[in-house]
Amino acid sequence: MRITELDKRRAIKRFPEFQKEYTRYNKLKTIRGREKFEIRFHEKWKFNLLKIIYADEVAKHRKDAPTVKAVKHMTKSPCGIVYKGEGEDRKPCRVYGEKLYLEVTIKDKTETQLIADFRREIAPYLKLLGTTDRRRGTDLKEGFWPIYDLYIKTDKNMVETTRQCFNVKGNPSQIPILYDDEFDEKYFKQFKQAVRHAETIINAVRQEYNLKLIKET
Repeated sequence: MRITELDKRRAIKRFPEFQKEYTRYNKLKTIRGREKFEIRFHEKWKFNLLKIIYADEVAKHRKDAPTVKAVKHMTKSPCGIVYKGEGEDRKPCRVYGEKLYLEVTIKDKTETQLIADFRREIAPYLKLLGTTDRRRGTDLKEGFWPIYDLYIKTDKNMVETTRQCFNVKGNPSQIPILYDDEFDEKYFKQFKQAVRHAETIINAVRQEYNLKLIKET
């Protein structure tokens, strides 16, 4: 499982060990005392304290920024691509850089066709970069971390937190909504998937720091 540096920082932020240390940090009265604490913190966690504290805000900023946009003119492509093979067998074998520019013909194309073409075109590049896993936890824009936080905050009652998260009533049903006291099973599955995804990342990072693993749902 590929874990980004940002998700690693967001996982550490949710460690009980980090939360205790941050509580002690906030009780320090002198600048010198805080500076010494920050040095020890960096030696232990390999990250600056503020990068952990504001990891969620950084993630929100990145999600608010556009990831796809039309480019009218460019002098050079910032993404280098090395190909192998000829003709129809010509495929990318190495990619370096942060951005990939695509030429898109939109005439006589439906939205569904454009989405399918886009996914097919970028698939080999994502594979080379090791980012083929598209799992997002749930369909919510906030992603899986806030859902995990909600789950922990509400004393781990998954049905109740599913209701709160998706604003639905009743209990999960194996079939789509038929009665007023049941909600579609997909909400419960999405919520559980988000929680488990967060727990998997947390345990992977805890293992890296030789910490006791949490019990997964």
